[in-house]
Amino acid sequence: SSSSFSSSPSSSRLPLDNRSRVANEIYETEKNYVRYLSIMGELFHGPLVKAVDEKPILSATEIKTLFSELPVICGFHQFLLNKLETLMKSWDSATSLMGEIFLDIDTYVKGYNQYVANYPIAIALYEQLITSNPAFAQFLNKPERTAPLKGLTILDCLIMPIQRIPRYMLLLKELLKNTPQGHPDHPLIEKAISKVGETAVNINNVGRLAENQSKIFSLFRMIQGYPDELLIPSRAYVREGKLIIYETWKNQSRYYFLFNDVLIETTKKMHIPLTTRTGKKGSRLGLAGTTKGSHISTNKYSFKRQFSLRELTVMPVPDTPGAYSNAWRFTSKTAVGSSSFIVMAASPEEKEGWLGDLEKYIKEQSSKANTLRKSFSSQTIVDRKPQSTSTAKERSTISRTLKMSKSTLLN
Repeated sequence: SSSSFSSSPSSSRLPLDNRSRVANEIYETEKNYVRYLSIMGELFHGPLVKAVDEKPILSATEIKTLFSELPVICGFHQFLLNKLETLMKSWDSATSLMGEIFLDIDTYVKGYNQYVANYPIAIALYEQLITSNPAFAQFLNKPERTAPLKGLTILDCLIMPIQRIPRYMLLLKELLKNTPQGHPDHPLIEKAISKVGETAVNINNVGRLAENQSKIFSLFRMIQGYPDELLIPSRAYVREGKLIIYETWKNQSRYYFLFNDVLIETTKKMHIPLTTRTGKKGSRLGLAGTTKGSHISTNKYSFKRQFSLRELTVMPVPDTPGAYSNAWRFTSKTAVGSSSFIVMAASPEEKEGWLGDLEKYIKEQSSKANTLRKSFSSQTIVDRKPQSTSTAKERSTISRTLKMSKSTLLN
């Protein structure tokens, strides 16, 4: 009973009013969260969807990219809020069970994975639309939309689902700290923390993957003339930077992108501003009169060549006065031949960083290749053809997704 529980030694050390305070904080923060989700749905997502068939502000694809699974997430949290509201109406700190409400959270937050994975693309799209689509900017700034947000922006709201699951972890841990061990809610809160923790880990993993894929996607748009599919599921971005290829007659500046499986060599594109300057006697000079120093670097790159890390080796090269410093040698051996060249970094620290990453991922790719060869030789892989077909289908699907996303972001 409530009275016998209240007189237990553990409850005297952990005041029940603290437990009520934390329970109420869970409820109030959930109510506030659902309020902002509802505003996003009723004042932003809904009107934009309705306008598609009348006077479009955004396309259906842009709306889906921007809001992703927000309607699904809002529906789940409204359901969760109803359960919390029912609990808090009859709340008794000594007997009420908050933990059980969160035991099934993993079955309800599946929309979160897709939302988190899409989030970097949504933000990139928003930043483009806010400058390229005046109608969208005007739509966002109407008083009937800005007033209910109470000083927040649509970006503040879009990040709320990313922050909510970790917030549950903090609140449930605080609730557990203020719930005596003999309380029937104690084991339920422990289980709830475990469930929410698993969900948070999954979401974090998806988030890291999304950030990586978003980075690679942005590079896909920046590297012009790349002949292969850059965005494949197993590819991870590692580093990038300017290196100098040592040549006896003239050194060549190159910009490299290192992934966990390939090294891509590019040149950074330059452009000359379409402006004129005043020459002698006030004459107007166009591009022919523009000085070399007025070339401006762009964020675009021209593809030169690509090296598979399975076919690449690196060897540090000692500094040679008058020739090269902070250097190492690349050697690429393929079925059609081999090539070798020396590159130089700007500093010893940069050289160390490049060599560390190169050696790590070259070793990783070599290990994968050896494992694959052993698998084939022991006939643990039954047939290569289905695997090849599957890979082709996977690449084809990704290619279509990229083209659609690229069209969404660029057009």
